[in-house]
Amino acid sequence: MSASPGLVRLLEVLASHPAQRATAFSEPDFVALREYVQVRFPGVGAKDGLNFALSAALDRLGVGRRPGAQPADVARAATRLEDAFQATHIERVHLCPLDTADELPDLRFGPNSVTCLSMEALQEVLAPIGPGAAAVDPRFTEFRWLVVRERVAIEHEPGRRAFPLFFDMTQDFARIEPHKRRFPLAVEQAIFALLLAPWEDLVDHADFDWRAFRIPWVYTVEDDLFVRPAALASADSLTWDTQFHDDGTAEGVEYERPAAYRFQPPIGSLDGVVSDERWRAVEHALASDLFSTPVVHFLVSAFLGEGIDEFIGHLTALEASLGLRADISREKVLSARVSALLQDSAAAATYGELFNLRSEYVHGRSMEAISGAARVAARRLARQVADALVRSAAGLPDDRQAFLQGLAPSRLPKTPKVLRLSIARPR
Repeated sequence: MSASPGLVRLLEVLASHPAQRATAFSEPDFVALREYVQVRFPGVGAKDGLNFALSAALDRLGVGRRPGAQPADVARAATRLEDAFQATHIERVHLCPLDTADELPDLRFGPNSVTCLSMEALQEVLAPIGPGAAAVDPRFTEFRWLVVRERVAIEHEPGRRAFPLFFDMTQDFARIEPHKRRFPLAVEQAIFALLLAPWEDLVDHADFDWRAFRIPWVYTVEDDLFVRPAALASADSLTWDTQFHDDGTAEGVEYERPAAYRFQPPIGSLDGVVSDERWRAVEHALASDLFSTPVVHFLVSAFLGEGIDEFIGHLTALEASLGLRADISREKVLSARVSALLQDSAAAATYGELFNLRSEYVHGRSMEAISGAARVAARRLARQVADALVRSAAGLPDDRQAFLQGLAPSRLPKTPKVLRLSIARPR
């Protein structure tokens, strides 16, 4: 469907201007375009917000960037602009570099994938940004990526999407969001699905770091013309190793390659752990009452955290998974639930020791460094509990409280003390 002749003529005029003039809010031809849009598409909002939206759209369409643009280019831009005003959904692609990852297999789970991206694939993902897209650094092709795709319904007018802060200047900027996400929700859920894999058992460097990869940043590309894209991070923000190649000379040849935590033996198939079927189970679980508490938030926060924040994140994920307000003697109740959920009595003792380490930190008691064994134990237990909840949700417990009380009541009968397992502490 072609655009209206009136819109094409207005864009033809703006295409003849330099970029700064074409998107200047006070430029008469820009004002004419805004007023035309307000008449043709009622509900696009007041002029102030629409100014920002149109300016972003013109930049993405290249109007004003290419003097003497051909009529076909302008007509195509006008059609895309009309489509944008009538769109009901937005397509987003989130690019997540897997820093320090070894040779992970290609994985696909729902709309998400782990793969390498060629120059052509990266350029295709960045294409919706238009002429303003950053040049792709060829070094990005040496990394593996988590690619998350989502389709979301449009909820706000173009101006609010272009400059959301402008529409909420009365908000409390000093407030603290208790469960603020570092990455978009779709990305956190994809990371959560990956975190259910037993990486601490798959890697051979758990004494150094149980992670198989890190995600330092996420770059989001969306086909919404009214949103200005952020700058793409540099490939230098990822981790590189300096290597030497013996070319027969005394000096050799120095070069860089992505740093990687190596797997010994190499990781084979993860089909049983990361797959479309497992993704459907995760989606089902996240929609159930078992995940009405921020289990995902804390597990992902632990993965993204460092040091004590990682450890506390895993312990908090366990409490979010199995805790209730009514619980009396929280440590004993949660230990019992961990044991019942995992059907492993040793897991209760492990949780008890981890809880005591957490208490030493929180209450300022004298404490030694948390051992690597305890760190990995916290990760493993949090992962096992989250995975067990995903599997339990297949039966769709309608009442989280009833499910947890069925594992262990909030008030346990008094029992004799049991001998706890020992998690090695550093010497």
